[in-house]
Amino acid sequence: MKEKDFVAFLTEAGRYDKTAEKCTVCGIILPSFSDYLLRGPAGALGTKYNVFSYSEQGLTVIPINNITGNMLPDESAFIPGEKITSMKTVSKLTYHRLYVGTSDGTAVFRLNKVLIGYGWHKRNLPSFIATVNGLEEPVHI
Repeated sequence: MKEKDFVAFLTEAGRYDKTAEKCTVCGIILPSFSDYLLRGPAGALGTKYNVFSYSEQGLTVIPINNITGNMLPDESAFIPGEKITSMKTVSKLTYHRLYVGTSDGTAVFRLNKVLIGYGWHKRNLPSFIATVNGLEEPVHI
């Protein structure tokens, strides 16, 4: 996966602007604890990888195929900025939790600090976190 592929998709969809320049990162939706209890090791198959791009327009979520690693643009979602009621990150030891609140509820994602093979993720993560949390300067990861 290359960052330029996501930028091309966002540009084509009309969702890319200068405020999204360093705000594209990869995140994970982990299966619930009950999935692990009910399905054992097969519960890990519920892990979903996504690419997040945040700008003044809103948040774009592009799913990634777990097997091929290709993005699934037909399944992408866009949350307009005016529908986002809250957005914050909480730092953990090896990852950050991203909380996205809308009138429909809150979604929680995991943003690993390092993803092997995704240099653009590590490069963009400090700016993404700073933008989401309303900070002036990128944070130190």
